[in-house]
Amino acid sequence: MRFIRFDEVFHCPVLQNLSYPVLGAHRGGAHEFGPENTMYNYRRCVNELKVGVLEIDLRLSVDGHIVLVHDGSLERTTNGTGAISEKTLEELKSVNAAVGYQELRETIPTLEEVLNEFTPSHVIFFFDIKDEKVVPYLPEIIERWKLNGRLIVGAVSPRTNALIRAIVPKSIPIAPDFKAVIILMFSYLFGLSWLVPTRHILMGSHISNLTKRIISPGLISDWKKRNMRIILFGEGLNDEETQRHCLNEGVDILLTDRPDILKELLRTK
Repeated sequence: MRFIRFDEVFHCPVLQNLSYPVLGAHRGGAHEFGPENTMYNYRRCVNELKVGVLEIDLRLSVDGHIVLVHDGSLERTTNGTGAISEKTLEELKSVNAAVGYQELRETIPTLEEVLNEFTPSHVIFFFDIKDEKVVPYLPEIIERWKLNGRLIVGAVSPRTNALIRAIVPKSIPIAPDFKAVIILMFSYLFGLSWLVPTRHILMGSHISNLTKRIISPGLISDWKKRNMRIILFGEGLNDEETQRHCLNEGVDILLTDRPDILKELLRTK
């Protein structure tokens, strides 16, 4: 006798209104495309490429400003040093966030700057919460900027995702944390997906150059039978061959560091 799992059902307008497959920018584009999480890249993505989803990383400064930086410290992407959480906004604004890109000087943007410029556009925002201290700010942000039908939110950390789930409207889709992805992947591999319930309408994971083939037709089919949309992101999606493979396998949303390559692929597909 089999148990019957009970997947939680959500009504998420943002996913119903998207046209699939979706061109998405991971960190607003990165690496060869330009300096990640900068207004320079965001403007290219939204104004030139017309990306459908703009993924941005959120952290909190020591004086309570939400800033857009992936790492917990400044060293990799700027000419500064030290932890983001120990810096004031003024200190963060003083560093160059376009290190390694000749003739470019970009400041670290605040979330308010990004929403002020891009909410009049078509783009859907994906908030990747890197610091759980950001979570209490989400309800006011959603209400102020009218993001209920224009937002995806999530975190890699299961604890942070639990905090998000407790505070945002159920109509906003929450991307899976690493624990949820691992559980559903292994339940499929061991033939137990009929047993394990999910609380996600979005499912997917980070794809590196080592794991890019992990998304098999069977796994995607299993997730889609559960009415989940498939979302993938990461540096493993930066080449045309992998992007084409994912599109052929039915991936719904691709968040790539090279949205320019994906844009051209979707144009000719």
